[in-house]
Amino acid sequence: MIRAIELFRTKADKCERLAKRTIDKLSQAELMDMCAELHWLSGEVARLQSRITQLDASETSVIDPRITPTSAALEAPVH
Repeated sequence: MIRAIELFRTKADKCERLAKRTIDKLSQAELMDMCAELHWLSGEVARLQSRITQLDASETSVIDPRITPTSAALEAPVH
């Protein structure tokens, strides 16, 4: 998921750079719209990753009560 976030952000940055060089206002507006959507998507993926990490942490604490959700989140693997 981390790679997806990076990919969306990279593509958004590329769209923004291209939009700044584009003279045609319609194309520029379309590129900026895509840029905004890509940034939004990267945020949604980051939010989903956070929820998954929290869920993993809560499942771990149910299995082993000695593990707190905070410590489990710190040890959770990054996908």
